[in-house]
Amino acid sequence: MENKISSLEPKKILIVDLGGIGDIVLSIPALKALRRRFNQAVICMLVVRRVCDLVESFSYIDEVYTLYKDKRHILFDLTTLHLLRKKNFDLAINMRTIVSKAGAKKIKFILDIINPRLRVGRDTDSLGYFFDIKIPETYLAKKHEMDYHIDTALALGVEVKDRSITLDIPQEASLRLKDVLAGYSITDNDTVVGIHPGGMPSRRWPIERFAEAMQQLHRNLNCKFVVTGSKSEISLVNRLIEISRISVLNMAGKSNLKELIALIKYCDVFISNDTGPMHIAAALKIPLVAILGAGDFVRYNPRSISDKTVVLYKKRECSPCERFRCKTLDCLKSITPAEVVGAVSSLLKKTVQPS
Repeated sequence: MENKISSLEPKKILIVDLGGIGDIVLSIPALKALRRRFNQAVICMLVVRRVCDLVESFSYIDEVYTLYKDKRHILFDLTTLHLLRKKNFDLAINMRTIVSKAGAKKIKFILDIINPRLRVGRDTDSLGYFFDIKIPETYLAKKHEMDYHIDTALALGVEVKDRSITLDIPQEASLRLKDVLAGYSITDNDTVVGIHPGGMPSRRWPIERFAEAMQQLHRNLNCKFVVTGSKSEISLVNRLIEISRISVLNMAGKSNLKELIALIKYCDVFISNDTGPMHIAAALKIPLVAILGAGDFVRYNPRSISDKTVVLYKKRECSPCERFRCKTLDCLKSITPAEVVGAVSSLLKKTVQPS
């Protein structure tokens, strides 16, 4: 495999990663290694819209292109793909796992239009039959997602010495956060607990449980809460605030990804479902309580990248699953508010005394 790359010496490389925030964050060590190995090449990246803000901040990526991936914007997406075709890429690398036959068809369709000279990707359960260089993996993961990204780089003869995940916080994001916190009277002397109640519906711990945990923490620690969420999760966050009856700094839909990173960095502890902000907190080494439901525990266990994490996870016979919604949420409902409160207390290591 390395001979193919050595003889090609690609001048134009396209990295395709149509995953979410967490997938992009966990790909950073592999992306940096690819940049070091192909330091003379132009490296472009094709991502979904919601992560564009983050990827554009990566100094090791030269150009960023986006897809909407919905029928309303099909003309925009096709225009983007045909634009990429005209760039005549020597190498295209699909960095994501392939979870279904439908997903495989979509990736093949995208690469067929772009038409790179060489196609590289993760051959999940032989679904990546159309790749020239295949990185074997199974749907049920045997290692962490970051390691699969690194395997992809290794298959191209790339040496990966640095496994650290760096997330730079622009000065303008820090300054805006400072103003927001000051407006809510949050100071460096406060214990700040971040809450992220959103994510895929099948991955959400019930907000009633979140509210109860917040009430207990407020009584025990007299802490201040910052609640995060996307624009689509504003109503969910508003409902949580209504149920908890606690004054919080509501940042749902009010920050871009760079500002979200700055916000999570400021927290003394962060409580999150299995979603992008969870991986951000782990990457930043912020004390993290990760509430994992039906996702792939091995693939996305944040303890693989952070020793400041407590994972709450109750495996069930149906785990892992890719359902968007779940009628029972048994795996998540078995996690109690007392467990979350206990995990927070453990992470804070008694540095904050109850009032």
